Amino acid sequence: MRIGKESSVKITAENGCVFLEKADGEQPEGGRYYIRKVDDLFRVVILQKYRTLLHIEEGENLYERMEDNRIAISKMTNKPVCQICGKTDHLSVLTAEQCACRDCIIQALSCMKCEGQ
Repeated sequence: MRIGKESSVKITAENGCVFLEKADGEQPEGGRYYIRKVDDLFRVVILQKYRTLLHIEEGENLYERMEDNRIAISKMTNKPVCQICGKTDHLSVLTAEQCACRDCIIQALSCMKCEGQ
């Protein structure tokens, strides 16, 4: 995903995250997402609707990661989170700083089986 100055970004929210991805078209009427321009410092404003939904306050730290060719932004918590999907339940410790949830571990293991690794 390549986003440059004045690119359009599609903003959606689901599963406690705000997602940013490159937008190809126009803002749909009554759609479930919003399109915003990236400014000259490569910033995008997260809509008040989504900040309220996620209880994001000014000055808070946010956690961002790549997921399915889009940027996922979620509220940073003191609780450990899955490094793959951001869930906070059924976690296993991978390293001193990384955790993964049961579902992501099962998915990764099944992919490894399919590939014969």
